[in-house]
Amino acid sequence: MRMIAYSLIFIIVFLIQSSFVDLISIRDVKPDLLLIFLVLMSKYEGRIGGTVAGFIIGLFQDIWDTQFIGLSSLCKSVSGFVAGQLKNREPEPGLVTLGTFLLIIGLLHNLVFFTIKLLGSGYGFFIIVFRFVLPSTLYTLVIGLIIFSILPEKWLKFQQSNE
Repeated sequence: MRMIAYSLIFIIVFLIQSSFVDLISIRDVKPDLLLIFLVLMSKYEGRIGGTVAGFIIGLFQDIWDTQFIGLSSLCKSVSGFVAGQLKNREPEPGLVTLGTFLLIIGLLHNLVFFTIKLLGSGYGFFIIVFRFVLPSTLYTLVIGLIIFSILPEKWLKFQQSNE
């Protein structure tokens, strides 16, 4: 039942990401709603579930984008693994902790993604960081914090189960 719910939520988020996020882009900077979903899902499912979900989410992005097959799968898998570290943490993370994790995971994800994607483009490392990585990460963080604050508190609580 849980996998069906995750699948339905993924489909909705994927459709929003691929169809409507362009409408709220700022100078070609877009929030990564799928990364936000991955962080929330990974905190319930742990490292293994987060890694597998990240790979699947990234694979869908790779197929949709078709520019660099495997790049999104790699970045989302690593992000899902790191986000899975949130499972069963004490004390229960609040909005600040979730935001901090989203910031760290977003920086990691975007640093790997944009560095590989823009390899050979002529952009230097600092240009990549300040023009692509930081704006995308901060935009994703702002949207993520809005989503985290809107969600019912019980959705942000951790399930106590073993991985």
